[in-house]
Amino acid sequence: MEARFLDIFTQKTAYVTLNMALETIHKNKKPLLRVLARPEIPLHNNVSESDLREYVKDGKSVVVPEVNRDGALGYLHQLEEDL
Repeated sequence: MEARFLDIFTQKTAYVTLNMALETIHKNKKPLLRVLARPEIPLHNNVSESDLREYVKDGKSVVVPEVNRDGALGYLHQLEEDL
């Protein structure tokens, strides 16, 4: 897999912009190959985003509660008390 990656992304073309894109991809070789070697690992791990995605795709309204400084501090204080 790595040899094929190098064949593709180390070649030079007659196009400056394409060469720059190939170079950028080549610089990210390690994480890109990791994704290919471990396809069972999700590309993101944001569960909240995944949960909201269906609402957004369906055009449903998503309400995110506003948290002000006092509310956040109160929540942190409550967490401290629970510990």
